Amino acid sequence: MTTTPNIQPLTAPAGANSGSTSLSDALASFAQHQDDSDDEGGYLSAADDGDDSDDEEDKETRRQMEEEGAANAIAKLGEKKEPIPEEIRALYKQPYAIARKWWDDPVLPESKAAILTSCNAKITKINEDFNLRVSQEDKDRLAEDFEKRWPGILEGLKTEDAMQDQSDEELHVTYLKQEIQQKLCRYPDQDWFPTVFIMDNILGFNHQYREFMALSSNNPERTVKAKGLLGAAVIFQTSLQSTYQIDYKLISSPTVMRALGRIVKENPENKAAFEEFTATLIALLPQQSMVLASARHNVKDFVELCTPGTKLTTDEFKRLKGAIKTFDEKNKELEVVNNELAVRLTEHALPMGTMKALVRLKDPARIENTVDVTKRLKTLQASWKFAQETEFADLIDLPGRPLILTDAQRKAKEDFFIESVIVDDPEITKPGKALGNPALNTSQSTQQSGVKVAPPPFMPPGPDPPTSQKASKSTNGSGIDLSFLVLDPDDGSVELSAYVNGKTEFGTVDAIRASQTENARHSRFIISCGTKSTPFYRVKKGCDLAPGGAEQLQEDLKHLSSVHNFTERRRAQKAGQAIEKFGPCCELPTSSGTMTKGGKSRRPDLYVRIQYSQDVSKNSLAKTNGFNHVEWLTRTECIRLVGAKWFAQREATMIAKYRSHLIYFDGCIKYNVHPDTKMELTQQDLEECPWWGTKSPKQSATIQIKKEDETDDYIEGQNMDGVEEL
Repeated sequence: MTTTPNIQPLTAPAGANSGSTSLSDALASFAQHQDDSDDEGGYLSAADDGDDSDDEEDKETRRQMEEEGAANAIAKLGEKKEPIPEEIRALYKQPYAIARKWWDDPVLPESKAAILTSCNAKITKINEDFNLRVSQEDKDRLAEDFEKRWPGILEGLKTEDAMQDQSDEELHVTYLKQEIQQKLCRYPDQDWFPTVFIMDNILGFNHQYREFMALSSNNPERTVKAKGLLGAAVIFQTSLQSTYQIDYKLISSPTVMRALGRIVKENPENKAAFEEFTATLIALLPQQSMVLASARHNVKDFVELCTPGTKLTTDEFKRLKGAIKTFDEKNKELEVVNNELAVRLTEHALPMGTMKALVRLKDPARIENTVDVTKRLKTLQASWKFAQETEFADLIDLPGRPLILTDAQRKAKEDFFIESVIVDDPEITKPGKALGNPALNTSQSTQQSGVKVAPPPFMPPGPDPPTSQKASKSTNGSGIDLSFLVLDPDDGSVELSAYVNGKTEFGTVDAIRASQTENARHSRFIISCGTKSTPFYRVKKGCDLAPGGAEQLQEDLKHLSSVHNFTERRRAQKAGQAIEKFGPCCELPTSSGTMTKGGKSRRPDLYVRIQYSQDVSKNSLAKTNGFNHVEWLTRTECIRLVGAKWFAQREATMIAKYRSHLIYFDGCIKYNVHPDTKMELTQQDLEECPWWGTKSPKQSATIQIKKEDETDDYIEGQNMDGVEEL
């Protein structure tokens, strides 16, 4: 069956394409919409009405009514409600991830529907348990409160009309009884996750957007439709927050943001409203604000100590380094909060990379480079102002021209922020469901479910084709432009990777888990591709390496082969605290169609780094020859070594940290910036660690590749070890 969206086509008043549009204007556009769907324009204008009496005074009156209607709509949506209990809000995490997928695929599989049903069933149980806990004392207390308030209410009801007094009295008695009843109980469906409301609005927006895209670029209705779409997004955002206390960004998707971005690109007059709209997505949530507000004093002290040109004493420098530990603890608190909110784990994390760089620059033992210090501080200032983090935005006030993010940098940062919101959902990020192309999974889902769905709302534009620097508008004599024909003088061959000292195109080999079949292409290679301050690992199959590379590495790096002897390790573990550090980990993704014998999707292979103590008093194996104090173990080996219960409690934390690192390092690689400094990679960086950059060292000079929005300001990663101290 085909789902029919509830939102009707939107129109805007004549002249809507002039001037700058704010959120109030967008709401007014929505409030003006007439119920009569047969009225072609949806609005009555002086040009269409044909009545000469519609003079300037009538226009002004109508404008005031429209503004009043918009204001009333905002006021109604802004009515405060009783906060949702945290116990219930915690159950929304899975529904958030499911709702985010509806922008690209409106089909709701039975398994996901079961999750939503189970969530609301748990909420019903919570509400019923609450009602059972209400005691008779509460009823008596509220009844006494009612008796105290009643005389004052009666006095306020007195009028000259006795019958009206009686009617008002009965009305208020009924109202107060209902108020008492509501305080004493929660309805079974109170605070249910609003599945129907969210899906209807998403489907409605997609329907409107398809109509918008179907209109030709010179059609005046396209401008009207654009303003209506932005109004629909604003109404959805506002009502979602006010009625259901759900932040829009928790169910948002890159799909809708790119669609709105395209609308604004075509209609610059909507830019102001769009910026207000996106600001709410980037702004702090209340839970995040509480964590960061508690760090304000420490950040203020840190900024004051980093004043350019001031030489620190030994005690001040110790205080500066101690602040880094405090910030790291705050980031870990924020990570827990973000995990509960179902957003990116490092969202709004304090930028440890920039702060650590400031500590290094302010070291009293070295000559201070005030230019670098000022630049780092301005980077912090711009980042905090952009993210609306009012806790810190006023702490940095530097003389001279402030560092202001360009439109390109803002867009890059917004895109990175929005895309990162949903990457923690394994169902969304599995292969074949790329964020940038919502059309990839629509046909597959449709075939599997047997449900007809509308096509995706839009297809993002592809990259610009390369152009030649030497190309000109040459023709073949018949007037045909041949400038699109470009020839690269390269012979078309590619270089084979040469592996020296364990360096590969992915990073440096840290450990090897040899295949039991003795086929090196089936072996697993643990690759170190991070930095000294921020270690990060990936795992690659031998078949991912260049031809012959797996065999060569396995032969040359025999000392890195990790052979786990469970019996000896377990004996040493029982004798003392043999394990010193547990983690970090890395995952080897499996293909999307890989299933277990039971028919469930197979989990990615997991490898965990174990560091053993080299203290003989703690680890009896430390005195043996050839003792290897670091091993990479599989999930099964870890469970055998430390126990299933203990490992299960820490597995999710390690995986979450690994995925947050993955987002950060992939972002650095994409934009060719150094993971520690977030500055553009130098030639020396690319020579030492070529896996950090995506730029080809031997790019043809005759081809000009268009790079979009290269910037390092958007990356706000959290530099965590991913290690658990035992």
